[in-house]
Amino acid sequence: MAPQALTILLVEDRQEDADAVRRALNPPDHVRFDVEHCTSVEDALVELQQSTFAAALLDLNLPDSNGVDTIAAVRKRFDGPVVILSSFQDEETRLAARRAGATEFVEKWTLDGAALARTLLYAIERNRRERLLTQVVHVHVEPTFLVDPHNRVIAANAAGEELVD
Repeated sequence: MAPQALTILLVEDRQEDADAVRRALNPPDHVRFDVEHCTSVEDALVELQQSTFAAALLDLNLPDSNGVDTIAAVRKRFDGPVVILSSFQDEETRLAARRAGATEFVEKWTLDGAALARTLLYAIERNRRERLLTQVVHVHVEPTFLVDPHNRVIAANAAGEELVD
């Protein structure tokens, strides 16, 4: 049986890093990653409008965008998992990236194919489950909230939103 194909949007301005990601994502037996590469947020936004992606793999330091602004720009057009591929190693950057909507954070220096593939697959599955839970929340008539492990509300149905307003 042919492996499942998942299309990943890679937003990385350094060609060497993009090539390393492609090499790292040699397919496991059950999945194949088709990597669409672009070098700027502007190009990524065009790609996101024209194509469907299972996940976005995003560098935070691009010619036309930097840091969490990069995540915010992509999030305006993409509600799938955003995995950050970055050379920033500090916890503050990781936390800011998470708050801006990043699903996972992978360091360029420790790029390992199996770990990267696993991270992408887990992020895709987690996103799928969150979407299903959000749909379930919205069918309830009573006020219903979906909270993250830190008790932050990440989704509410109409009745729940009325309580908050």
